[in-house]
Amino acid sequence: MNHRLCLKEASLLDFYIGGFSWMKQMKFSDRQMSFVVTLLHLMISNIREKQMDLVENLMVFIESLAHQCSTSGEETSVLNREEVFALIGYLKNSLFQKYKIYQYLFRTNRDELLTGSQRDVEVFGCQSICPLEEGLCSTVSPEAAVMSLPYK
Repeated sequence: MNHRLCLKEASLLDFYIGGFSWMKQMKFSDRQMSFVVTLLHLMISNIREKQMDLVENLMVFIESLAHQCSTSGEETSVLNREEVFALIGYLKNSLFQKYKIYQYLFRTNRDELLTGSQRDVEVFGCQSICPLEEGLCSTVSPEAAVMSLPYK
């Protein structure tokens, strides 16, 4: 186990890899992928450097979408309507619902405290404790499970 794991770097890696995987599933073009990665970077940068709250970051997100996805003159939109809704849904699930966690992670310097401390947990074996009914297989009745316990 790596005790020197940086949670900030690991969460960023997970965020970007998740975004890239989602874009591949959506079969985005290179231009669309470039736009979405830039947008993901902007959202994370707003949390990290600018320490924006959720509402401010949502406003930046909406402005970015409106600017890039509107059609003007000969230019075509980066994302169509369905892709925009898919992107909104993805960001809702991957970033906005976990926004407080990202804020806490990037605003506090707690890497060493969270990953550098070791805790010892004692596990004791007790043969007389019955298993919970929820943990049993549906084909095994609770009475049969209790009867199979070794008695001293």
